Amino acid sequence: MPPVLTGQLRHDEVLQRSMQNLENARQKAQQTRGYDSQEARRIMSEGLQARSPNNIVPHDWQLNISESFTLGLDCIGIAPTGSGKTIPMVLPLFLPENRRKTVVIVSPLKSLEYDQVSHCSLLSPI
Repeated sequence: MPPVLTGQLRHDEVLQRSMQNLENARQKAQQTRGYDSQEARRIMSEGLQARSPNNIVPHDWQLNISESFTLGLDCIGIAPTGSGKTIPMVLPLFLPENRRKTVVIVSPLKSLEYDQVSHCSLLSPI
C-alpha cells in the first residue's frame, strides 16, 4: 500500500515522487515481462503521429500518463481545456499487447458546453 500524502507538498515534490513511482514501475515491468520504456514511448508517439491529421507529437507528460496506465499505476493529470488530456487515454492502444483492448472515455463535454453557453448568453455583447 503506497503511503498516504498528508499536509501540503510542493508541486516539485509531488512531481519527483510521481516520477520515482513511474521509474520503479518501469524497472519492475522490465524485470518481470521485458518491458522497454523507450520502445513503448516510441511506438505510442509514432502511432499518434501516423493517425492524427496534423502529425501530433505527444508531450512528455502525455507519454508519462500513458506509461502509468500501461504499467498499472493510478494517475491524475490536471491541465487546461484543449491541452490534450484525452491523448494519454488513447496512446496505450498503439502498443502491440493492447491492440485488442477497448478504451471507454466518459467525458462531460456536452455538459460543459451547455454550461459555458449558458454563462456566455448572460454576458452582454462586446
